[in-house]
Amino acid sequence: MILTVPRRRIVIALLALFIAAVSPAWSVFAFSSGSTGSSGGDPDLRKGDAAVIEKRFDDALASYQRVISKDPENADAWSQTGFSLRKLGRVEEALDAYQHALEIDPFHLGANEYLGELYLQTDQVEKAEEMAGILRRACPTGCEELTELTDAIDAYRKSGGSVKWNK
Repeated sequence: MILTVPRRRIVIALLALFIAAVSPAWSVFAFSSGSTGSSGGDPDLRKGDAAVIEKRFDDALASYQRVISKDPENADAWSQTGFSLRKLGRVEEALDAYQHALEIDPFHLGANEYLGELYLQTDQVEKAEEMAGILRRACPTGCEELTELTDAIDAYRKSGGSVKWNK
C-alpha cells in the first residue's frame, strides 16, 4: 500500500499521538501539578498564585477561597489553600486542605509535596517519606515536586531533625 504525502502525514501524526499516549515518559502529564503558576483560566487562582509569590498569604488565601466557593472540586485551589494556611502557621487547617485536595486527586503533585513538607515541619518524617513514595509513582521519570520533597527530607535527616522545612 502506497500512501500519498497527505495521508502519510496523517498516519505519522496518529502514530505520534499513540506513542505519546502510551509512553511512560508522558505519564507525568496524567497528574495535575498544582504548583504555583499552574493556575489555569480562573482569575482568582492566578491572583492567589501572584499573592503567594509576593508572600501575601492572607490575600492568597482569600483568592483561593473564592475559587473553592465557585468550584469545590478544584484540587489546585485546595492545595494552594493548604500552602497558604501552612505559611500562616495554621497547620491543622493546612492539613485538612491538603487532605481535601488529595481526596479530589490522590496524585496531585503539589498537594503531595506540600503535605510532605508539613509532615517534616511537625517531625513526622515517615509520613513525609510516604508522600515522596506517592510522588515517585506519580512521576516515575522525576519531577520538581519529588526533587524538592526528597531534598527537604534529606536535609531534615542530615540535621537530625533540627532543620524545619518551611519554604
